[in-house]
Amino acid sequence: MSWSDENEHAFIGILYDNAKSGKLQCSIFTKDEWGKINADMIVVIKSNYGVERLKAKCNCLRKVHRLFSELLGYTCVTWDSNTNQVNVVEEVWQHFYTINKTEYGIFRKEGCKHYELLGEIFGRTTATGGLGYASTTLPPTAEEERQLEDDFLSRGVHVHVENDDDDEVTNTRRRDDRTSNERRRKEPKISKSGKLEECMA
Repeated sequence: MSWSDENEHAFIGILYDNAKSGKLQCSIFTKDEWGKINADMIVVIKSNYGVERLKAKCNCLRKVHRLFSELLGYTCVTWDSNTNQVNVVEEVWQHFYTINKTEYGIFRKEGCKHYELLGEIFGRTTATGGLGYASTTLPPTAEEERQLEDDFLSRGVHVHVENDDDDEVTNTRRRDDRTSNERRRKEPKISKSGKLEECMA
């Protein structure tokens, strides 16, 4: 059984209700919760996808949210939530196609129609870009950690888009105009031979 738009919308609604009631803990539902979600889906759509297919769809939606958040977090990218249109120059699309042509190709054609709801569900549990680490990855160095913190504080994970009353849509991402280097200037390190040369001069 494939996922129709109606079934996907119903599933996202059920996930949203469960996440808002605090049942999504550390980005997962318990086995019992998945059973209830499956039962709710059967009532709403009159079909049984089964728990494993629901889990797979949930992971797919989490990935879509993460990828779209990364796109919106990129400089010069805007998104009109009313028309679901992403406005990006061709060079930026080409950059994202090298990452995942299939998904970003869909975003280019269709946007991400459930982005705001997915943000409510996964916004606090989805690590994007440099914040996403596999368990086999070595921990970041102190300098890498500072850079990650600067990036997170200036970009965040979920990009919120607000609409003005006069139907003009703007992307409301806020960034500090200063770069991380301007915020935290460090004296350049001098090698031992450089120090020796300074002393000899």
